[in-house]
Amino acid sequence: MYYGYRFVEKAGRSHAADPLETPEEIYAYIKMHRYDFPEIRITERASDALAIHVLDVRIEFPKQWALMEIRETFILDADIFNAPGFAKALEGAGFQLSDPLPQTHVEAERLMRSLYESLEGQQSKQF
Repeated sequence: MYYGYRFVEKAGRSHAADPLETPEEIYAYIKMHRYDFPEIRITERASDALAIHVLDVRIEFPKQWALMEIRETFILDADIFNAPGFAKALEGAGFQLSDPLPQTHVEAERLMRSLYESLEGQQSKQF
C-alpha cells in the first residue's frame, strides 16, 4: 500500500524504499526513524503520491497526523500539561492560535477537536 523513504539529507539521497501496510505500521516507522533522518516521505505505492511528510522530526503533512502527534505528546503521554510547549508545537505545525491559549489538558483537548473538525470540513469542501 505504501513506501517509506528515509532521507540522509533533506531532498537528497534516500535509503531504499521500505514497504508499509497499515496506518499503525506507518506511524511506528515514523516514530522509529524521525530522530535519525532529517526527512521521511511516505508515498502511495500505486501512484507514488506523497501521503505523509516528516521534516526535522515533525509531521508536516497531513495536518490531521500532525494534530494526532501533538495530542499524543502534550495530552495523552504528558504527566503535566505544558501550555507553552503545546502552543509552540501547534504554531510550528502551521496552526494560528488566538488568545486565550489553553491552560489545561481539557481545554487543549477541546481545541484539538475543534482544529481537527475544521480540517475535516476544509477537506470535504475540496471534494
